[in-house]
Parts: sequence; C-alpha cells; structure tokens
Amino acid sequence: MLIANATARDSLPNQSGRRATPSDRLPFFARVRLALAWVGLAGRVWRERRALSRLSDTQRRDIGLHEHAITRELDRSVFDLPRARVAALHRAEHRRCAMR
Repeated sequence: MLIANATARDSLPNQSGRRATPSDRLPFFARVRLALAWVGLAGRVWRERRALSRLSDTQRRDIGLHEHAITRELDRSVFDLPRARVAALHRAEHRRCAMR
C-alpha cells in the first residue's frame, strides 16, 4: 500500500464494492491531476526506452547494459511503468492535498 499509516477503514470496500485505494481518498481534481501526471510519466518513460534503443554498442557496454536487457525493456507496454515512479506520483499528490 502506498500510504504507510493505513487504517482499518481504508481496507473496507467502497461504494463500488472494491477495496479503497490511495487514489480513492483524493478529491476529484487531485485524481484528475494524478491521471494527467501519470500520462506525462508514461510519455517520459516511453522516450527513455526509445533513447535506449539508439545507444551504440560502446555506450551500452559503458553503462553495463546488454542487448537482451534493452530488448526486454523496449518490449514492455507503454502502460507498464516502474512502480517506484508511480508511487512517487501518488506520494506527491497526497502531500499536495495535505498542505491545503
């Protein structure tokens, strides 16, 4: 769970019958901002993956990447984002809401 101090109430099903997620506790416009930030992150990750494909063999060796690792990364979906980076988006939005 993204929030360290989750309460028992947080694990109860919400109105739709599914478990509440950290995003469910955010106000509507905060969820919209989070969705837009997620789209922006997806674009950045996609560009990073494409940049990997343009590295020369020498550059790949310099940073310790093998061809199969780059191929595996390029085969990932645009929606397959690193969890740590998505979690950072959630934490930032929760901090932003807590400051208000």
